[in-house]
Amino acid sequence: MIFKILGLSLITIISSTIVRQKNEEIGSLLSLAGGLMISLLIINEAKDLINNFVNFEYSLDIYSDYISPALKILGIAYLTEMASDLAEDSKNKYLSNKIILGGKICLLSISIKPIIKVFEMLMGLL
Repeated sequence: MIFKILGLSLITIISSTIVRQKNEEIGSLLSLAGGLMISLLIINEAKDLINNFVNFEYSLDIYSDYISPALKILGIAYLTEMASDLAEDSKNKYLSNKIILGGKICLLSISIKPIIKVFEMLMGLL
């Protein structure tokens, strides 16, 4: 898997660099296309990993309280990073910063309930 990603990355970098010397817009499109293809490879691999993780956690019967928010947090973090990078690649730093801020707020809103549950459990032990 990693060799596919690295190979596709090298091909994208070399081809977009060569094409950008002639035409900046087409070089940017090549970079975007390569990034999307790499993302699709990663999503396929991540899907199998998440399915295995969820099946394991169902057997422990703690899915809804802790694992579900953790998986949501991971998904939001990765999607936010990818969207921010796309905005930054298109030379829109302001939008990139706002995407990151929105992602952080979403992460906080999802993580607050498990954090409160952990504090309640700790207070119950004291």
